[in-house]
Amino acid sequence: MPRTHEYAMPIDPQPWERTPECTQGVPAPVRDGPPPQCSAAASAVRAQQTPHGAMARCTDAAEYRQAPLAALRRVALACGTPAYAYDLACIRRQVARLRAHLPPQVDVFYSLKANASLGLCGFLAQQGLGADVASAGELTIALRAGFPPSRIFLTGPDKSPAVLRQLDALPEVVVSLDSLSELRLLGQRGPRRRAILRLRPDFCSHASCAAGPDSRFGALLEELPAAGSLRDLPGVELVGFHVFAGSQVLSVPGIVEHLRGAVEQSLRAGQMLGVRPQIIDIGGGFGIPYAPGDAELDLAPIGEELQRLVRRAAPARIVIELGRYLVAQAGWYLTRVIALQSHRGRPAVVVDGGVHQRADVCGIGLRQRALPPVVLRVAEFPPDGLHGAAGSDLGATAGVAFAGGARATPAGSPTPPASGRSTPSGEAGMHVGAETAALDGAGDPQVRPPAASTESSAGLQPTDVLGCLSLPSDILAEAAPLPPLQIGDVLAFPNAGAYGLYASPCQFHAHPPPAEAAWDGGRIDVLRPRGAVDYVLQGQRPLSAHALQRASDTATESDG
Repeated sequence: MPRTHEYAMPIDPQPWERTPECTQGVPAPVRDGPPPQCSAAASAVRAQQTPHGAMARCTDAAEYRQAPLAALRRVALACGTPAYAYDLACIRRQVARLRAHLPPQVDVFYSLKANASLGLCGFLAQQGLGADVASAGELTIALRAGFPPSRIFLTGPDKSPAVLRQLDALPEVVVSLDSLSELRLLGQRGPRRRAILRLRPDFCSHASCAAGPDSRFGALLEELPAAGSLRDLPGVELVGFHVFAGSQVLSVPGIVEHLRGAVEQSLRAGQMLGVRPQIIDIGGGFGIPYAPGDAELDLAPIGEELQRLVRRAAPARIVIELGRYLVAQAGWYLTRVIALQSHRGRPAVVVDGGVHQRADVCGIGLRQRALPPVVLRVAEFPPDGLHGAAGSDLGATAGVAFAGGARATPAGSPTPPASGRSTPSGEAGMHVGAETAALDGAGDPQVRPPAASTESSAGLQPTDVLGCLSLPSDILAEAAPLPPLQIGDVLAFPNAGAYGLYASPCQFHAHPPPAEAAWDGGRIDVLRPRGAVDYVLQGQRPLSAHALQRASDTATESDG
């Protein structure tokens, strides 16, 4: 039996080329304005790429993996659209893969920047991971989620007064200092705390989102002689170094070079400063497969290299920070077709979501090359449409039959079929139904292939999925192979768990935030209800009557 519905979909196939400083046979990403000698090679690679892969390949059940249709329907019914849905079993499997291949001496921290959902963070804290945060808000979420302060690293360039005030009460948190200026700032405050100094990589970055020698982050090695006097300031104990070369790397040689380079650079920095590192944060950047043909990252050789690096860095503790690798494949973005349109000579649909809620489709080419969304047909939902906005009545789902045999009760809690597993009395959550409740021996839900994969290739057509913003670039998918769509169909975009909602300009057009839900086996938990229409008014205040009167008087004088 196939194992998962974790929906392989790595980042778009990048046009790779070698640059003079990267000649070890590892591809380096093409940056803006590539050297003239590189343009021809990059153009040749682009010419061989087909957006969204070949039509047949995108719709093959084995390649397209399997989608948890019942769970996605239940989330759409419970929350309405747009909504994010997270598969906790997928996250659990990613953690298990890391533990199976990485040395136990390597400490894995979850980067909240990928997805700061309180529910997901609490789940990852329960898995025993540490937390990598980069702001006062992320620090607050990490603490509320249950990460112990001693298992939290504060990284990033935000050392604003709000962050520093929080740190004053949390001396156990380790702070990554982005510059010598930050080292001086923290060193003059109390209480004394452990800190690591971030170094700008002096080696090539092979990441889609690169942070190599031309990055804005970290101190240069040539700046370190000036740090000798700063390390003895009373407010800081310099205990190690931090090197991060970028994210979304699917090349094993590229990751190995990043990790090895981070350790070697940290050891050189320690020698320059007379510091024996206790902690070396070597970043991570493990990629996930977003596009057709991309393979899952092979952790075995990475684990072998980390075993060597553990010995090389001893007695320092090695930390890696991962976000996308842990949560991206667990996420689905659900959005509903609200109109039919055309775009660039192709059929198109307008949906109730958009790039204001999915920043991950911007900048890395996902809208052209990612796998197409799964289609949940309007006929599978109540005739009066989806509800689920805050305070709305879910009673309209009463009597609706689902593919697994579950039926929704007027209270919105479905009665499972005899073969399904019932939800314990008094617990929050809803039963997904037999479609995902049946487990194989490995404990993975067995689900049907995506709706799109059941359509014949002849029935598919290149289709654009347009967002609901008055923005020309609000496009979620271009030329995606999809069956003819109807108003009310729900499109479920896979691999949407990282850098989506929490990296997006959500308040554009004053849209409320989408709902968030998670499922684990047969249970669905709503992590955040969809915001009400007046959500945008929360915390806002009108002008005072005095200011409005002055405006009115000014207008009257102008008219006169």
